[in-house]
Amino acid sequence: MPIRAVKLLSPLLFPVVLLWPCMAAAEELIFDWSPHRVQIKSDFTGAQVLVYGVVDGPGDVVIVVRGPTDSISVRRKRRFAGVWINRDKVTFDDVPTYYAVASSAPLPDILGEDIRRQRQIGVETLQVAAVDGDLPEADVFRAALVERRQAAGLYSREPGSVRFVGGQPRLFRATFFFPASTPVGSYRIEAILVRDGAIAKAQTIALPLSQEGRVADVTQWAHDQAPAYGLVTIILSLLSGWAAHLVFRRL
Repeated sequence: MPIRAVKLLSPLLFPVVLLWPCMAAAEELIFDWSPHRVQIKSDFTGAQVLVYGVVDGPGDVVIVVRGPTDSISVRRKRRFAGVWINRDKVTFDDVPTYYAVASSAPLPDILGEDIRRQRQIGVETLQVAAVDGDLPEADVFRAALVERRQAAGLYSREPGSVRFVGGQPRLFRATFFFPASTPVGSYRIEAILVRDGAIAKAQTIALPLSQEGRVADVTQWAHDQAPAYGLVTIILSLLSGWAAHLVFRRL
């Protein structure tokens, strides 16, 4: 094991390794994450979360991170009277706001397609259903939804890497990035131990993303006093426009 890797992992993995002898008889997979809470403040530009742990014996590890779900409408523009306007719309429900996966080997090499689709492991297996049922072109709109969130950094384009360090027990780690546009809520981190093409063990933990400081205060005020918040926003917009008008008139 490289000395540099040991130094980097030791502060994080030491608690897991310390508990391993007491838990190995009952657990084949133990994992944790750092930081335990992601705080979104006014200067939030994104955050990295390290998922690390220990597995007992051989096998591959897959880690899936899912955000809270929401409903979203995808629109398609069509040309009408020489102008491009939104004509078609499909609304999807229970759409993960964030989705990322990492694995120690290519997913098709360690898990069959049936298992991957059943457990929704991989962006292509996400079961995103249209609210209005099975529409003729729902797949086209579904692909556009996934592409939009991939462009925003909310969905991973390719599985990340789970790296093993050491011999037995085997230490592993994977890093996930949450961009500045990541919504608040409770995220689920699922670690899966795969052996001989089957899932031998799976555990899920929750990762909270919450607003802190002034951002949280403004959000709470906007929620509790929506009319007043809207009025202040309109006034500030008018003042900004008026100030810009004065500046440009003098130029």
